[in-house]
Amino acid sequence: YAGPHRMNNANPRWIALQVMLQVLDKGRSLDDVFQSDWFQSLPASRRDLGLCREISFGLCRWYFALAPLLEARMPKPLRARDRDIEIVLLIGLYQLLVLQTGAHAAVNETVKLTLAQKKKWASGLVNAVLRGVLRDKLTLAGDAHQQACPPWIRQKIEHDWGEQSDSILLAQNQRPPMTLRIDTGQVDIDAYLAGLDESGIAAARHPLVEGAIVLDTACEVAGLPGFEQGRVSVQDAAAQLAAQLLICAPGTRVLDACAAPGGKSLQLADAGAHV
Repeated sequence: YAGPHRMNNANPRWIALQVMLQVLDKGRSLDDVFQSDWFQSLPASRRDLGLCREISFGLCRWYFALAPLLEARMPKPLRARDRDIEIVLLIGLYQLLVLQTGAHAAVNETVKLTLAQKKKWASGLVNAVLRGVLRDKLTLAGDAHQQACPPWIRQKIEHDWGEQSDSILLAQNQRPPMTLRIDTGQVDIDAYLAGLDESGIAAARHPLVEGAIVLDTACEVAGLPGFEQGRVSVQDAAAQLAAQLLICAPGTRVLDACAAPGGKSLQLADAGAHV
């Protein structure tokens, strides 16, 4: 899928618009679109593709909170053939309300998308809606994390978890920290933390998981000391804990029947198991 205007194939917001048209109109998954020949051949920089992914994943994550908010601020419903303009508006709202992008950049860059789609008539609408959000100092409501859940998921969580459901719903859309796994058999964790500090990367040991380091701020993996040499990998603390709970002695034979991409398999192998 090359989209209608190849000249915009390096613009991260325009790419995100084309991705979301595939997701919302054609029912494709984000992984499917990101792995497509079209996406893989884009001339955009690594940084711009990162912003495109952020916007695309973010819109999917926050759709059920942002779509009703947008509907309430529209002077009249858009036509079905203008689904692209609806997505343009959602991209603008996501930048303003979730990413906290600077107002000038968020509004101007979003308005430009209407011109890229050859729908100049929509530029005034997009500008008015987004500037109205800024003027009214609109924010996502305190229960926006709950609104961001599809109704069927929210109802099931509320049914299954009762009084704990609010805290679960509030937590489910929070960004997880970037967590590293250190092979403590090969790398001294205190020395590695000192190396991170020398590189200007703030981090600390995980309070519960041995060998896990939590970064204060996510960063490019290429900037992590020893990453290219395999001294450290990125792995969620819960995933690290799962492997540790097996308590596999060296030489234990383990079948990992659902390895994708194999982080826990490698962790078990590092501990001496035959995986």
